[in-house]
Amino acid sequence: MKPIFLVLVLLFLISYPVNADDVLFFHEDNIGDDFGPGSYLYPLHPHFYPHEGLFDLQDFRVRKGENVYYFDFSFGELTDPWEGFYGFTHPLVHLYIDNEEGGSTEPVKPVLEVEMSPDFPWNKVIIFSGWWIQGLEEGEEWRSPEEDVSWESPRPTSLEGSDISVEGNTITLAVPMDWLGPLNDARYYVIVGAYDPLNPYYFREITEEPTLWSFGGKVENGVAHPIIDMLLPENLDQQDLLAQSNPVLKPVGPIPPEKPNYPAIFIIIFYLLGLAVTGFFLARRKKA
Repeated sequence: MKPIFLVLVLLFLISYPVNADDVLFFHEDNIGDDFGPGSYLYPLHPHFYPHEGLFDLQDFRVRKGENVYYFDFSFGELTDPWEGFYGFTHPLVHLYIDNEEGGSTEPVKPVLEVEMSPDFPWNKVIIFSGWWIQGLEEGEEWRSPEEDVSWESPRPTSLEGSDISVEGNTITLAVPMDWLGPLNDARYYVIVGAYDPLNPYYFREITEEPTLWSFGGKVENGVAHPIIDMLLPENLDQQDLLAQSNPVLKPVGPIPPEKPNYPAIFIIIFYLLGLAVTGFFLARRKKA
Protein backbone atom coordinates (compact mmCIF):
# COMPACT_ATOMS: atom_id res chain seq x y z
CA MET A 1 0.00 0.00 0.00
CA LYS A 2 2.83 2.41 0.85
CA PRO A 3 4.47 2.34 -2.65
CA ILE A 4 1.10 3.06 -4.29
CA PHE A 5 0.52 5.94 -1.89
CA LEU A 6 3.99 7.29 -2.68
CA VAL A 7 3.25 7.18 -6.43
CA LEU A 8 0.01 9.11 -5.94
CA VAL A 9 1.70 11.75 -3.81
CA LEU A 10 4.49 12.23 -6.34
CA LEU A 11 2.09 12.49 -9.26
CA PHE A 12 -0.02 15.05 -7.38
CA LEU A 13 2.98 17.20 -6.51
CA ILE A 14 4.25 17.05 -10.09
CA SER A 15 0.95 17.74 -11.84
CA TYR A 16 -0.52 20.37 -9.48
CA PRO A 17 1.22 23.47 -10.90
CA VAL A 18 0.18 22.52 -14.44
CA ASN A 19 -3.45 21.58 -13.82
CA ALA A 20 -4.13 24.51 -11.48
CA ASP A 21 -2.89 27.10 -13.91
CA ASP A 22 -5.88 28.59 -15.74
CA VAL A 23 -4.90 32.24 -15.25
CA LEU A 24 -4.05 33.99 -18.53
CA PHE A 25 -3.64 37.48 -17.14
CA PHE A 26 -3.71 39.37 -13.84
CA HIS A 27 -3.38 43.09 -13.14
CA GLU A 28 -3.72 45.05 -9.91
CA ASP A 29 -5.03 48.60 -9.80
CA ASN A 30 -4.39 51.34 -7.26
CA ILE A 31 -6.73 51.18 -4.28
CA GLY A 32 -8.90 54.20 -3.48
CA ASP A 33 -8.72 55.89 -6.90
CA ASP A 34 -12.44 55.80 -7.79
CA PHE A 35 -12.39 59.55 -8.36
CA GLY A 36 -11.73 59.89 -12.10
CA PRO A 37 -9.20 62.71 -12.60
CA GLY A 38 -8.84 63.05 -8.83
CA SER A 39 -11.72 65.46 -8.29
CA TYR A 40 -14.88 63.36 -8.58
CA LEU A 41 -17.15 63.12 -5.53
CA TYR A 42 -19.83 60.46 -5.04
CA PRO A 43 -23.54 61.23 -5.44
CA LEU A 44 -25.19 62.13 -2.16
CA HIS A 45 -28.09 59.67 -2.14
CA PRO A 46 -27.93 56.96 0.58
CA HIS A 47 -28.03 54.29 -2.14
CA PHE A 48 -24.37 55.15 -2.79
CA TYR A 49 -23.35 54.37 0.79
CA PRO A 50 -20.54 54.02 1.93
CA HIS A 51 -19.69 56.66 -0.72
CA GLU A 52 -16.36 55.01 -1.50
CA GLY A 53 -15.19 51.78 -3.04
CA LEU A 54 -18.31 51.09 -5.15
CA PHE A 55 -16.43 51.91 -8.37
CA ASP A 56 -12.92 51.19 -7.12
CA LEU A 57 -11.63 48.41 -9.37
CA GLN A 58 -8.79 46.81 -7.40
CA ASP A 59 -7.74 43.93 -9.61
CA PHE A 60 -8.64 42.23 -12.90
CA ARG A 61 -8.08 38.60 -13.78
CA VAL A 62 -8.61 36.55 -16.96
CA ARG A 63 -9.10 32.80 -16.60
CA LYS A 64 -9.61 30.04 -19.12
CA GLY A 65 -12.48 27.61 -18.58
CA GLU A 66 -13.64 24.66 -20.64
CA ASN A 67 -15.68 26.57 -23.22
CA VAL A 68 -15.66 30.07 -21.77
CA TYR A 69 -13.29 32.74 -20.57
CA TYR A 70 -13.81 34.14 -17.08
CA PHE A 71 -13.10 37.80 -16.32
CA ASP A 72 -12.88 38.65 -12.60
CA PHE A 73 -13.37 42.27 -11.55
CA SER A 74 -12.70 42.87 -7.84
CA PHE A 75 -14.04 46.08 -6.31
CA GLY A 76 -13.59 47.77 -2.96
CA GLU A 77 -17.33 47.40 -2.27
CA LEU A 78 -20.27 45.82 -4.08
CA THR A 79 -23.83 46.61 -3.01
CA ASP A 80 -27.20 45.93 -4.59
CA PRO A 81 -29.82 48.43 -3.36
CA TRP A 82 -31.73 48.23 -6.68
CA GLU A 83 -31.67 44.41 -6.84
CA GLY A 84 -29.97 43.96 -10.20
CA PHE A 85 -30.56 40.74 -12.11
CA TYR A 86 -26.89 39.79 -11.61
CA GLY A 87 -26.62 40.77 -7.96
CA PHE A 88 -25.02 44.24 -8.08
CA THR A 89 -26.23 47.75 -8.80
CA HIS A 90 -23.63 50.43 -9.44
CA PRO A 91 -20.67 49.56 -11.72
CA LEU A 92 -20.98 49.93 -15.48
CA VAL A 93 -17.96 48.27 -17.09
CA HIS A 94 -16.54 48.57 -20.61
CA LEU A 95 -14.00 45.84 -21.42
CA TYR A 96 -12.23 46.40 -24.76
CA ILE A 97 -10.08 43.54 -26.07
CA ASP A 98 -7.30 43.63 -28.65
CA ASN A 99 -6.69 40.04 -29.75
CA GLU A 100 -6.61 40.24 -33.56
CA GLU A 101 -4.99 42.23 -36.35
CA GLY A 102 -6.62 45.57 -37.12
CA GLY A 103 -9.45 47.05 -35.09
CA SER A 104 -10.72 50.41 -33.89
CA THR A 105 -9.27 53.16 -31.71
CA GLU A 106 -12.68 54.73 -31.03
CA PRO A 107 -14.68 53.43 -28.05
CA VAL A 108 -18.42 53.03 -28.27
CA LYS A 109 -20.64 55.86 -27.05
CA PRO A 110 -20.66 57.90 -24.91
CA VAL A 111 -16.92 58.08 -24.24
CA LEU A 112 -16.03 59.29 -27.74
CA GLU A 113 -13.76 62.02 -26.37
CA VAL A 114 -11.18 59.37 -25.44
CA GLU A 115 -9.24 57.15 -27.84
CA MET A 116 -7.40 53.86 -27.66
CA SER A 117 -3.74 53.56 -28.57
CA PRO A 118 -3.22 53.18 -32.35
CA ASP A 119 -0.72 50.43 -31.50
CA PHE A 120 -3.46 48.36 -29.83
CA PRO A 121 -6.84 48.88 -31.52
CA TRP A 122 -9.67 46.85 -30.06
CA ASN A 123 -11.56 44.03 -31.79
CA LYS A 124 -14.26 43.07 -29.27
CA VAL A 125 -15.95 44.98 -26.46
CA ILE A 126 -18.10 43.64 -23.65
CA ILE A 127 -20.23 46.18 -21.80
CA PHE A 128 -22.14 45.05 -18.74
CA SER A 129 -24.18 46.30 -15.80
CA GLY A 130 -26.12 44.55 -13.07
CA TRP A 131 -28.94 44.00 -15.57
CA TRP A 132 -27.42 43.02 -18.93
CA ILE A 133 -24.31 41.98 -20.87
CA GLN A 134 -23.68 43.41 -24.33
CA GLY A 135 -21.01 42.18 -26.74
CA LEU A 136 -19.95 44.08 -29.86
CA GLU A 137 -17.39 43.44 -32.54
CA GLU A 138 -15.41 46.33 -34.01
CA GLY A 139 -17.59 48.02 -36.64
CA GLU A 140 -20.92 47.11 -35.04
CA GLU A 141 -23.15 49.96 -33.89
CA TRP A 142 -24.27 50.47 -30.32
CA ARG A 143 -27.85 49.45 -29.64
CA SER A 144 -29.31 49.87 -26.18
CA PRO A 145 -29.85 46.46 -24.57
CA GLU A 146 -32.90 47.92 -22.81
CA GLU A 147 -34.74 49.03 -25.97
CA ASP A 148 -37.07 46.03 -26.07
CA VAL A 149 -37.77 45.82 -22.34
CA SER A 150 -41.47 45.77 -21.45
CA TRP A 151 -43.74 44.71 -18.61
CA GLU A 152 -44.23 41.37 -20.38
CA SER A 153 -40.47 40.96 -21.02
CA PRO A 154 -38.65 42.87 -18.26
CA ARG A 155 -35.20 41.30 -18.71
CA PRO A 156 -32.91 42.81 -21.39
CA THR A 157 -31.33 40.54 -23.97
CA SER A 158 -27.67 39.73 -23.23
CA LEU A 159 -24.79 38.33 -25.25
CA GLU A 160 -25.66 34.73 -26.05
CA GLY A 161 -23.88 32.22 -23.83
CA SER A 162 -22.60 34.87 -21.40
CA ASP A 163 -23.31 35.05 -17.68
CA ILE A 164 -22.31 36.92 -14.52
CA SER A 165 -21.86 35.70 -10.95
CA VAL A 166 -20.95 37.65 -7.82
CA GLU A 167 -18.96 36.43 -4.85
CA GLY A 168 -18.12 38.95 -2.15
CA ASN A 169 -16.82 42.06 -3.89
CA THR A 170 -15.87 40.25 -7.11
CA ILE A 171 -17.90 40.19 -10.33
CA THR A 172 -17.11 37.22 -12.59
CA LEU A 173 -18.11 37.59 -16.22
CA ALA A 174 -18.24 34.43 -18.36
CA VAL A 175 -18.02 34.83 -22.16
CA PRO A 176 -18.02 32.04 -24.79
CA MET A 177 -14.61 31.28 -26.29
CA ASP A 178 -16.00 30.87 -29.77
CA TRP A 179 -17.24 34.47 -29.75
CA LEU A 180 -14.09 36.02 -28.27
CA GLY A 181 -11.38 34.00 -29.99
CA PRO A 182 -7.92 33.32 -28.48
CA LEU A 183 -6.73 35.51 -25.60
CA ASN A 184 -3.18 34.22 -25.03
CA ASP A 185 -1.59 37.51 -26.13
CA ALA A 186 -4.59 39.81 -25.73
CA ARG A 187 -4.49 43.38 -24.46
CA TYR A 188 -7.25 44.92 -22.36
CA TYR A 189 -8.81 48.31 -21.76
CA VAL A 190 -11.04 48.35 -18.66
CA ILE A 191 -13.23 51.40 -18.00
CA VAL A 192 -15.51 51.69 -14.96
CA GLY A 193 -18.42 54.12 -14.88
CA ALA A 194 -21.56 54.44 -12.78
CA TYR A 195 -24.72 52.83 -14.13
CA ASP A 196 -27.59 55.27 -14.69
CA PRO A 197 -30.76 53.72 -16.15
CA LEU A 198 -32.03 57.15 -17.23
CA ASN A 199 -29.01 58.04 -19.38
CA PRO A 200 -29.17 56.88 -23.04
CA TYR A 201 -25.69 55.34 -22.72
CA TYR A 202 -26.04 54.44 -19.03
CA PHE A 203 -23.08 56.48 -17.73
CA ARG A 204 -23.95 58.67 -14.74
CA GLU A 205 -23.51 62.41 -15.24
CA ILE A 206 -20.62 64.44 -13.82
CA THR A 207 -21.62 67.94 -12.66
CA GLU A 208 -19.71 70.74 -10.94
CA GLU A 209 -21.08 69.80 -7.52
CA PRO A 210 -22.42 66.42 -6.42
CA THR A 211 -26.19 66.02 -6.29
CA LEU A 212 -28.35 63.17 -5.07
CA TRP A 213 -27.84 61.32 -8.36
CA SER A 214 -24.80 62.84 -10.08
CA PHE A 215 -21.09 62.91 -9.37
CA GLY A 216 -19.49 66.26 -8.68
CA GLY A 217 -16.04 67.47 -9.61
CA LYS A 218 -15.67 68.69 -13.17
CA VAL A 219 -12.01 69.67 -13.59
CA GLU A 220 -11.04 73.29 -14.26
CA ASN A 221 -11.07 73.00 -18.05
CA GLY A 222 -14.63 71.67 -17.99
CA VAL A 223 -13.69 68.09 -18.89
CA ALA A 224 -15.98 65.51 -17.34
CA HIS A 225 -15.22 62.07 -18.75
CA PRO A 226 -17.76 59.63 -17.26
CA ILE A 227 -14.89 57.33 -16.19
CA ILE A 228 -14.68 56.81 -12.44
CA ASP A 229 -11.86 54.27 -12.46
CA MET A 230 -9.83 52.37 -15.04
CA LEU A 231 -6.92 49.98 -15.48
CA LEU A 232 -3.69 51.47 -16.75
CA PRO A 233 -0.08 50.32 -17.17
CA GLU A 234 2.12 51.20 -14.21
CA ASN A 235 3.87 54.04 -16.06
CA LEU A 236 0.63 56.01 -16.59
CA ASP A 237 -1.22 58.14 -14.05
CA GLN A 238 -5.02 58.05 -14.07
CA GLN A 239 -5.43 61.58 -12.70
CA ASP A 240 -3.16 63.13 -15.30
CA LEU A 241 -4.71 61.16 -18.14
CA LEU A 242 -8.36 61.89 -17.33
CA ALA A 243 -7.65 65.59 -16.78
CA GLN A 244 -6.85 65.86 -20.50
CA SER A 245 -9.51 66.89 -23.02
CA ASN A 246 -8.77 64.01 -25.42
CA PRO A 247 -6.78 61.36 -23.58
CA VAL A 248 -5.27 58.39 -25.42
CA LEU A 249 -5.71 55.24 -23.34
CA LYS A 250 -3.11 52.50 -23.12
CA PRO A 251 -4.01 48.84 -22.53
CA VAL A 252 -2.76 46.41 -19.92
CA GLY A 253 -1.32 42.97 -20.62
CA PRO A 254 0.05 40.51 -21.17
CA ILE A 255 2.22 39.34 -18.27
CA PRO A 256 3.27 35.81 -17.30
CA PRO A 257 0.57 33.79 -15.52
CA GLU A 258 0.68 33.55 -11.74
CA LYS A 259 1.62 29.87 -11.71
CA PRO A 260 4.27 28.12 -13.85
CA ASN A 261 3.08 26.82 -17.20
CA TYR A 262 5.38 23.96 -18.14
CA PRO A 263 5.71 22.72 -21.76
CA ALA A 264 4.42 19.20 -22.42
CA ILE A 265 7.95 17.73 -22.67
CA PHE A 266 8.71 18.80 -19.10
CA ILE A 267 5.48 17.25 -17.86
CA ILE A 268 6.53 13.94 -19.40
CA ILE A 269 10.03 14.20 -17.89
CA PHE A 270 8.58 14.97 -14.43
CA TYR A 271 6.30 11.96 -14.59
CA LEU A 272 9.14 9.67 -15.69
CA LEU A 273 11.30 10.96 -12.85
CA GLY A 274 8.46 10.27 -10.45
CA LEU A 275 8.13 6.72 -11.72
CA ALA A 276 11.92 6.21 -11.57
CA VAL A 277 12.09 7.35 -7.94
CA THR A 278 9.16 5.11 -7.05
CA GLY A 279 10.82 2.15 -8.80
CA PHE A 280 14.03 2.79 -6.89
CA PHE A 281 12.23 2.61 -3.54
CA LEU A 282 10.35 -0.52 -4.60
CA ALA A 283 13.63 -2.22 -5.59
CA ARG A 284 15.21 -1.35 -2.25
CA ARG A 285 12.16 -2.69 -0.43
CA LYS A 286 12.41 -6.07 -2.24
CA LYS A 287 16.13 -6.41 -1.42
CA ALA A 288 15.40 -5.70 2.20
